[in-house]
Amino acid sequence: MNHDKSTRGNASQFFVAGELCRRGYVAVVPMGNTPNTDVLCSNIPGTKFVHIQSVKKQIPIIKFLS
Repeated sequence: MNHDKSTRGNASQFFVAGELCRRGYVAVVPMGNTPNTDVLCSNIPGTKFVHIQSVKKQIPIIKFLS
């Protein structure tokens, strides 16, 4: 059961990063143990950054990067 949870968690991280890239942001999934950060995201100029923790709850983060 634990393997299923980690696989689902990894898939959600890459889905979130892919969706942000599709919307025109720079998104990176950090490798290794990074507590409280699943995806790092910035706007194209690199002037604003946000650390994202992917959870089941939907949170609008686009307003932070605009």
